[in-house]
Amino acid sequence: ECTHAEALQYLQTVEAGAVETLKEPTPTNFHYYMKEHTQQNATIDYLLQERKLSRETIDFFFEQNLMAQSTYTDKEIGQSEPVIVFKHVGLEEKIKGVALQGIWENKKLHGERGRLKRVWGNGYYGLTVRVGYPPKIAEATSEKPIKIIVFEAPIDLMSYYELKKETIGDAVLFCANGLKKGAVSTLIANEIGSYVKEEEKSTLTTEKVQLVLAVDNDEAGKKFIQQFSNNWCPITLDQPKLIEGKSKTDWNDILKQTKNETKKKEAKLKRQEAKKRSRERNKEMSEKTQMKQKSQPEITLEE
Repeated sequence: ECTHAEALQYLQTVEAGAVETLKEPTPTNFHYYMKEHTQQNATIDYLLQERKLSRETIDFFFEQNLMAQSTYTDKEIGQSEPVIVFKHVGLEEKIKGVALQGIWENKKLHGERGRLKRVWGNGYYGLTVRVGYPPKIAEATSEKPIKIIVFEAPIDLMSYYELKKETIGDAVLFCANGLKKGAVSTLIANEIGSYVKEEEKSTLTTEKVQLVLAVDNDEAGKKFIQQFSNNWCPITLDQPKLIEGKSKTDWNDILKQTKNETKKKEAKLKRQEAKKRSRERNKEMSEKTQMKQKSQPEITLEE
């Protein structure tokens, strides 16, 4: 794999750094020691009920061995809680780091965000999901490039996958765990460095890589996008549409909105169908009553 320094060299003007004031984490040797639960009920319930992801999507990420449930213990206060573990797997299939997402809400402990969030390990890696059959760099062309779609958070990535899995095509979905160019640079450099000889790297055509920025629609996201003004490779935007009345929208917001609208439409359709059935029953009953009345003989009174 390429080092971070090589990644910066390959991407020319793409310098390491985050839009936010957070510093880029220093790459470290990471040892995965989380004890995974055999039951994932808490994770499944949270993702289904709170994040509105489908069971099919949840099962897909479990099956890819990219997600697990474990227990996080804060040793300073001696408190434990269940967490979702998103694994950052490198090209050699080793876990380079993890992102933890808390399941229990506790604003007293975790502030306004409400739930625990932690990122451990090599900060230049993130959750990476291969959808379909993305080409290797030696096989990539301008017509069929390596398409890399970038997100800020794992659940945004999962939401995007659920919303667009029928149209994504062959792609690499990548979570940078924030707005970190260095993480994006490292991923691209690793994709290149794994399949190309050292002497060929400097002459690679940029059309073999397509970068899609699917980060949050907010001021920080816009500033991050502006940093990708170089001509190293084709760049397209696929940000979520800003929800009316909000200053920030991510892909999980869009998933929730879409499912809520679908639920409302289904409820409206059910009401319409119920009214239709009621009208049909009333009409049928009315017709039966009329038929019954017609079938009865007339009774005349004799004087």
